[in-house]
Formats: sequence, C-alpha cells, structure tokens
Amino acid sequence: MRNKVKTKQKLRDAVGRLIVKNGFTGLGVNAVAREAGVDKVLIYRYFGDLNGLISSYLEERDFFSRQENFEKEGDSPSGKDELIERTSDIFRNQVSILLNNRELREIMRWELKEEHESLKELAVKRENVAKELLSDAEKYFGKETDFNAITAIMTAGINYLVLRSKTVQEFNGINIRSLKGWKRITEAVDMILSYMVNNSGEEKSVLKNISDK
Repeated sequence: MRNKVKTKQKLRDAVGRLIVKNGFTGLGVNAVAREAGVDKVLIYRYFGDLNGLISSYLEERDFFSRQENFEKEGDSPSGKDELIERTSDIFRNQVSILLNNRELREIMRWELKEEHESLKELAVKRENVAKELLSDAEKYFGKETDFNAITAIMTAGINYLVLRSKTVQEFNGINIRSLKGWKRITEAVDMILSYMVNNSGEEKSVLKNISDK
C-alpha cells in the first residue's frame, strides 16, 4: 500500500514538472511515466487513464478549489466589516499563491486555451467554493451592491495581471513583476472593499437620479 501511495505521488509530481517545462500539451502517458521513472501501466492501474491522473493532479494542486484553504475558525462573518476583512485576506492569498506557484499559473493558462473534462470538473469545484465564501454577501450588502459581481471583476483582474506579467513588465504604469507593484494592486483592492463598506446602498439612489434625468 505504501508503494502505491508513493508511486501515485511520483506520477502527480511528474505531471507538475512536465507542465512547467512544456505546458499541458507536452503531457502524454509515455512522457509522464518516463518523467516519474515508472512503468506506464501504473497510470492505468492507479488512475484509469491519463485523464484520471490529470484530474487527480488538479485536485491536489489547485489551491482555489479546496474550501479548507479559505476556512477560518468560528462561524460565518459576524457582519459587513468582518466579511470585507476575510475577502481582503482571500485576495492577498490569491496574489501570493499565484505569484509563487508556477504550476498553478500553467493550470490557469491551460484553462484559457482549451476545454477539457478535468478542467470542467475543476471549474465546478471552484464555483462551489466561491458560492460558499460569498453566501453571506447579500445578507450584509443587500441587492443594491452586487458584491459577487464586484469581487468577480477583482478576481479576474488579479488572474489576468499575474498571467500577463509573463510577457510584459508594466501594466497601466505599474510594474507587475515587482513586489512594490503588487503592493499597490492589493492596496487598491482594499480601497475598493472599504468603499463598498462605507457606500453600500447608495448605488440605488444614484441610478434613480440618472433615470429621473
């Protein structure tokens, strides 16, 4: 049993090394088995096929699809301020993990390039985690402030800037390859979240004024 666990881990680790070197297009049964130093028959024995191995790899390595990575001690946030504090921590975590985890960045690039059954499963898991994290948003902000939509934009913006930093150094005058640049970005995220706390509920009156004109 111990050898089985070690071999399965060697195969998942091999997938990770290969995607860093060649991207997901470089994956194949023979390539993975060779990288892991095991017989390719073990991929079929332990994972069913290559897709099963990839799914297992994604489940283990994708930080954002596991609820335990975002859980805090205690119950749901006690109010709007605590919800914002937790959300700020999540965004800072997102930046830190993506900047320091090349495998995760490659997973995200792969998601943008093609459809794959394993990626569809991963998207569902991430969405379930997001729904759980945001389940209290409407209770504290009401329907006037679309907390989910606003945080979706910020999440997507961070993802894009991290991936874009592979090919450009500056974006809107911010060095997205430097810690100083990312400090500016995370501080801007906090500024937006703080604005939401202090101004939620005002959007409705603003829209009403516009419609009256």
